[in-house]
Amino acid sequence: MFALHPSDAATPTGAVALGGAWSTAHRSVGPLGEVLTRVRDVSAKRPSVAIPRPTTPRIAPLPAAERTEWQTELLTGIGLGGPTVNIFETLVRHPGLFAKWMPFGGKLLNGKLPARDREILILRTGWRCQSEYEWAQHVVIGRRSGLSDDEIDRITFGESATGWDAFDALLIRAADELHDDACLSAATWAGLGERYDDQQMLEVTMVVGHYHLVSFTLNSLGIQVEDGVSGFPS
Repeated sequence: MFALHPSDAATPTGAVALGGAWSTAHRSVGPLGEVLTRVRDVSAKRPSVAIPRPTTPRIAPLPAAERTEWQTELLTGIGLGGPTVNIFETLVRHPGLFAKWMPFGGKLLNGKLPARDREILILRTGWRCQSEYEWAQHVVIGRRSGLSDDEIDRITFGESATGWDAFDALLIRAADELHDDACLSAATWAGLGERYDDQQMLEVTMVVGHYHLVSFTLNSLGIQVEDGVSGFPS
């Protein structure tokens, strides 16, 4: 939940009650000099969605018998021995797009951001988009990147969950700001810039933007989590 409220300048930044739930407020100055309070609900674990996610594929994974030589080559190049299969076998139906998209996505997964930081951004984005496939796959990658199960679960509660250090909370706030407002606030930009160089700052926005693209596609196509892979926490 996210809203902008005019606020008296004396109103302190902190926790505010919102419909019986505790939320975090961040103050900033609006274009007319008014103080705006950004209120983000962090108590509700599962974001509400207006459009139910498909429970069956709208575009099914492409069976091996129907693949062209090029499609087979593209899938062979990435390897399908792990749990991530359905996304690639579906998107390869558009081989020209697939061939251009994969190097970009691969670069972001092997870029300048520390892997743990990157996965916090991706998991928070997948959660906010309610993309179960994205969440499920990056729980696996997040563990490999150094996130504990407690930290992964904490991502669902947002930046104000007990246990985050200041920079981890800032990463979650960055993902939330980009999801809600399509722009990083001056305070978030400055905080990230205390640790990241220019290339890493570019990657923050690119990673969150890219995984919105992926989440939109996964949700709309109805790409389903593979058997044996855990989805959202209950």
